[in-house]
Amino acid sequence: LLLKIGKALPPEASEALDQMHVCGSQAATPTAETGTVTALPTLSTVFDIPTAPTPTAVSGVAELPSATEVFSLPNGKSPLGMTSGGTDFYILANGTPDEIYKVNATGTLVTGFGGGDGIADVTFNSDTRGSAEGIAYVGGNLYVADSEWRHETGDGYSLLKFDSTTGAEADINSGDDSCAIPDFRRFSGLHADGTRLWGVEGYNSNLVKVATDCTQVTNLSVWGNSSQALAVGSEDHPFFFVSEGEVIVKRSKDDGSDTNVSFTLTNSIVKGLLDQGGLLYIADADSKKVLKA
Repeated sequence: LLLKIGKALPPEASEALDQMHVCGSQAATPTAETGTVTALPTLSTVFDIPTAPTPTAVSGVAELPSATEVFSLPNGKSPLGMTSGGTDFYILANGTPDEIYKVNATGTLVTGFGGGDGIADVTFNSDTRGSAEGIAYVGGNLYVADSEWRHETGDGYSLLKFDSTTGAEADINSGDDSCAIPDFRRFSGLHADGTRLWGVEGYNSNLVKVATDCTQVTNLSVWGNSSQALAVGSEDHPFFFVSEGEVIVKRSKDDGSDTNVSFTLTNSIVKGLLDQGGLLYIADADSKKVLKA
């Protein structure tokens, strides 16, 4: 901005202003320079980006820090097995005789079962038994794997049946409260999936499907490790959990192969497993408690 100050500028200032005017009036719009652009050199390969491999689960035994106590077993009894009919739990407990405890989600005995106090003796023809090894719920009834009665007569190990509401003995076949499992199968863990029974043979870890009247047994898989408790996934869950000492292993229903998912429960003796509602319930004979993870 030029201000008129009322007197003539000196000659050198006037000349500088004239040069600024000339420069401003002669500025031209830039134009691109013509000519051939030098071509880029030929690119050469340094290395190929490798294809990412298919992810695989890391094998090994993982700790189970999220296992929390659900309840302690009544009367300080040690569990032999565990099952559920939905909201209540049935705990097979070691004793003389062995007993079935019906408890709710907090471990409180459900009255009206067994002798009315929530406890039923494991019996056959009113003869008390001390050789139970597994329990499963099917269609309003409880099935108990027994390791002595039929074996004593040379027929094999057996299933016993009880009413889940009253705890009373129930007939598997007409006039018979038990049935002999074919081929001398002895189940250290028992589980039910809908209308079927599943058993695991502890000494050779054979997963077996058996009819509730013992008329049919189907071998499903063998994996070789000594096992006890068993929890089988539903129809759309092709896996099962089994306890092998202090380790709970998730295995394939198809062939018993390890799915590389294992959990360690230190200082525990897992005798019962239950896969229910997205949780794994664990009956521990060492602490005499039911845990969940």
